[in-house]
Amino acid sequence: MNIGSKIRELRKQRGITQEQLATSIGISFQAVSKWENNIALPDITLAPMLASYFGVTMDELFDFNLQAIEAEVEAIADEAYKYRQCDPEKSRGIL
Repeated sequence: MNIGSKIRELRKQRGITQEQLATSIGISFQAVSKWENNIALPDITLAPMLASYFGVTMDELFDFNLQAIEAEVEAIADEAYKYRQCDPEKSRGIL
């Protein structure tokens, strides 16, 4: 999920309009529309304000899940390890 989709999801969960969100954080509703349609990204300085407004962490706002990433890396490493002796080329390819 990208940040625009996450903002749309959080906004809809709270039942607010793009205008209401925009007014609350001091930007135009057109900016919110551009984020949600993946035309533009919010200025990074707005990220803490958006997270606070929606009552989520920055990780949640950016849809960042360290445990899922670590699990994915481990699965890739495990798969590559199977071939490290018998087919090093394949092992490197997996990595």
